[in-house]
Amino acid sequence: TSRGSIPFGDPNLAVTDARLETSYLYVWMDYRPDSIQERRLEQWKSGTIKKVQAIGEGPLAGPGGSNWLDGKRQALEDAARAAVRSLLRGTERNRPKHSTGFVALAAFPRYWVDAGRWQCGATFYIEVSDITAFSAY
Repeated sequence: TSRGSIPFGDPNLAVTDARLETSYLYVWMDYRPDSIQERRLEQWKSGTIKKVQAIGEGPLAGPGGSNWLDGKRQALEDAARAAVRSLLRGTERNRPKHSTGFVALAAFPRYWVDAGRWQCGATFYIEVSDITAFSAY
């Protein structure tokens, strides 16, 4: 469940710069969070929630296809999984069966292509609220 999405038409989101180069539209946007969102951001930055960096990968597809952004999305999701895995490896003795919590981007992700696949380097704020271990037999 997303707790930090920006709804369509949010008045706090504004375009500050846009330019068209060849067939690409580059847009710079600013978002001004309201007081409730600002408090949530401060909580994430307070230091009680872990900041973890990881790299993920996804399939490379050209912009001609209808799903050309799916590879970047999959790379970002893979980076988030790797970040949670890295965090839990440092705190859990054995691999957990399931974990729940929240993940939020701490900064803009970086994308590049390596060996014919999208790579995504991202830093996340991660809060794990519950860990379920495998049952012992």
